[in-house]
Amino acid sequence: MSISAIIGPTMPGPGEKRDNVADVFMHVHNCVVELCAGSVAEALFLPGEPTPAYTDIAQERALASLICSSPESVESFVGFCMAEAAALLRPREHIVRALTDELRNRRTMTGTEIDEVIVEAVSIRAAEIERKRRADWRERAASARAFLADVKP
Repeated sequence: MSISAIIGPTMPGPGEKRDNVADVFMHVHNCVVELCAGSVAEALFLPGEPTPAYTDIAQERALASLICSSPESVESFVGFCMAEAAALLRPREHIVRALTDELRNRRTMTGTEIDEVIVEAVSIRAAEIERKRRADWRERAASARAFLADVKP
């Protein structure tokens, strides 16, 4: 039984108070973002046309229909969740790629192994950023020395 089938009957109808359903709205949002993340990651990081994940698409719409009142609002909500997923994934591309590479080799991983891959990817990224920062600093320092040499009589 799907989560939308379980939650649906408990959701308020049109015109009913919605005071106690804020957690449900947030949960639906989070679930739909998670469902969108796979397709979004495939579109962002893999070449070519992504393969539609039909079951994810059906689940996204079923969950969104719990909190949206029209097909148009369902589509808008899912679009919003896709944008959220992309905003969460883009800055973490290095982690997604590291996990993808590791899963290509192992096929399965434990939570500890996933954590290790993430820590390594973050460390590598931090080292790259620091190398670039230092190179930029050296360039600026050289430029300042050249400027002072030109200015001083």
